[in-house]
Amino acid sequence: MRAAARVGCGAAMVAASLGFALFVAELGVRLHQWAHGRAFLGDVPFLIRDDRLGWRPNGPLRVERVLADAAGTVYRARVTTAVHGFRRFPEVLAGKPRILLIGDSFTHAVEVDDERTYHALLARGQPDHEVFAIGAGGYGTLQEALLLERSYPLVRPAIVIWQLCANDLTNNLFEAERHSVRHNNLMRRPYWEQGEIVVRNPAPWPLAAMEHLHRITGLRLLDVLRDRAYRVLAMLGDRTDPDGFGDADGPALRARAIAVTETILSRSRARHPHSRFLSLNVCGSAEEGAILRAISEASGFHFLGDYGSRIADRRRPGFEVFSEDGHHFNEHGHALLATMLADDFDRWRDGDAIGIAHAH
Repeated sequence: MRAAARVGCGAAMVAASLGFALFVAELGVRLHQWAHGRAFLGDVPFLIRDDRLGWRPNGPLRVERVLADAAGTVYRARVTTAVHGFRRFPEVLAGKPRILLIGDSFTHAVEVDDERTYHALLARGQPDHEVFAIGAGGYGTLQEALLLERSYPLVRPAIVIWQLCANDLTNNLFEAERHSVRHNNLMRRPYWEQGEIVVRNPAPWPLAAMEHLHRITGLRLLDVLRDRAYRVLAMLGDRTDPDGFGDADGPALRARAIAVTETILSRSRARHPHSRFLSLNVCGSAEEGAILRAISEASGFHFLGDYGSRIADRRRPGFEVFSEDGHHFNEHGHALLATMLADDFDRWRDGDAIGIAHAH
């Protein structure tokens, strides 16, 4: 009995030590996130789980964030989301045509202040329209299409402007995302497969298990560890193939991803025949932008412009256009995007032979 008691006591001490270490680690994660604007106790992140969409923008929220740009300059931003996670949801006024911008993290824009997002700046230059905006970090085209289905009745837009990104092709195809070393969001998301919506997790099974445990327990430490583990895997992987299209099956995968993306966009446009559909690209190379232009035009969209590389070219010492991650735009990048977008939108509006649809 004494030996058994000693074994039991030792096991209890080990369990208590592990529990205490877990508590300290979780406390550290929460303190770090609290310092960057996330609530310490209440789990109110910008993205929350959703059975159909995988995840969705949270709202209403109001967060004061302390951030830095890619040059290390620290700044503060007030980030507000409205009902259903809209990043911009003005008062609906009768008689004004409404523009709905929908997209991913570039439209969610949690790296910049409410008044400095590209859609807020666009709204100032379009006083004859009401501008709405909603997006979510990591979204692929199908998630944006499903989000549009939820958002459309709330806005009933005359014009839908769809913000695209080069990584959409990877995110739209399960096999490509599973092999990607950069564009894998490691969470369950919907895919369009053989005419149906299928929800799957593209993460390697250990990371998928961590995601499942995080969803059950709410431990933010698991989410952080999952992200760090994937970064290590990405560093050890083939850096010449960040998008998942570089192996022997790459050309076939890319062709499938293009076809799926075109199907999703065409389907969304056909479901809303009373709205005009436009698109823009905010990231990637000129070649990737050309692909997204071709997909847009084949889907019946008017492609406004390819802006990512043009904004990056404006970067210079003392004028940073990226946030700390070096990928998303800071306020200068959003200002450039708003100016470029407004110019191309005005040209489209002035030359539109059909005429802009009105709110209905």
